[in-house]
Amino acid sequence: MVKHSSQDIARLEAVIAQQIQINVTDLAMIKEKFVQVDARKGQVLVEAGQKCTEMYFIRSGYLRVFSLANGVETTLWIGNSGSFMTAISSFIFETSNRWTIQAITECQLEVLGRKDHFELLQRCQKWMEFDIVLLSRSFAMLEERMFAHLHSTARERLDLLMQNNPRLFLDVPLQYIASLLGVTPETISRLRKNSP
Repeated sequence: MVKHSSQDIARLEAVIAQQIQINVTDLAMIKEKFVQVDARKGQVLVEAGQKCTEMYFIRSGYLRVFSLANGVETTLWIGNSGSFMTAISSFIFETSNRWTIQAITECQLEVLGRKDHFELLQRCQKWMEFDIVLLSRSFAMLEERMFAHLHSTARERLDLLMQNNPRLFLDVPLQYIASLLGVTPETISRLRKNSP
């Protein structure tokens, strides 16, 4: 366990306060449950097949959620600074997890254990309110991704990602971005080369 400095936890506070109205007392109760953890580049935080018992808030760096089938990795999501990440169904229902969560870069994380999460839901109405926002945003993002994969071209998906998160292309290996978009790294290189 690592002690928090006020500067360390400020990003978590800001993200919560951007989503819901919250007082200092409730915010302190929430912050108290998070533990600061540093993850090495390439470190696996949760393996597929395990139960996911933690929720991660990314202070800095990048995490990815991926699966491995028949020797092929498929990236479901890449999270960066200011994002929360977990394997939702495993975390909530204590089921075996289908995904692996890995640090793509060196990461500074704030980690909330499952037991503490559910304790906060019981004790702090504002955490429940924030949790509903997180779940709603997660489902909305998943819905958008599914729609994009069904109804947009590789060029349109790439352009949208470059517009929304240009830094990703500087910090994350191309093969992970390609997998996220459902294309090959060569396709991304070709599309970027032929950009208008």
